[in-house]
Amino acid sequence: ALYKYRYALKAPSQDKAPAMVTGGIVHGTLEMLHTAVMRKQPLPTLKQLQEFAQDCLSAAASDGTHFAFKQGEDMAKLREDANRLIQAYWESGIWDCDIVDAEKCFSLPIPGSDIALIGAIDLIVKLPDGTIELRELKTAARSFDATRLLYDPQMSIYYAALKAMGYPNQKMAFC
Repeated sequence: ALYKYRYALKAPSQDKAPAMVTGGIVHGTLEMLHTAVMRKQPLPTLKQLQEFAQDCLSAAASDGTHFAFKQGEDMAKLREDANRLIQAYWESGIWDCDIVDAEKCFSLPIPGSDIALIGAIDLIVKLPDGTIELRELKTAARSFDATRLLYDPQMSIYYAALKAMGYPNQKMAFC
């Protein structure tokens, strides 16, 4: 419903979907880790990453944002979810690789129109064989099933964006 009112009907909304806020904060937190890996800088610790995410959630809660909590959701659950997601990603080691770029913005013009598709690719890595892999980090409670993978346009758009950026050989992965 929030999507319909905010994007389809262009109605202003003070309410924020808690999962969207948490997802955005987790992505921003992981971007810190990816940037440190990419620049070969000292890595933040798991505790530092989790503290950063908690600080961001506190800032969101105190800036007047109204969270549209569902039954059973509250700020404590959002904090727990953020910590759990960051810890799972940290422990997976997916980030320990040759990172080419993180949160890479793109704009793809649609031929014959004044419209462009815009977005940001979560992670672009170079595999040992030289293949470029696009990694889409998912924070949603539901994972992508085979049907969604087949019909969801997101990865096709990202694939086209990578191609437009000049990456000839590429793979895609959901993490």
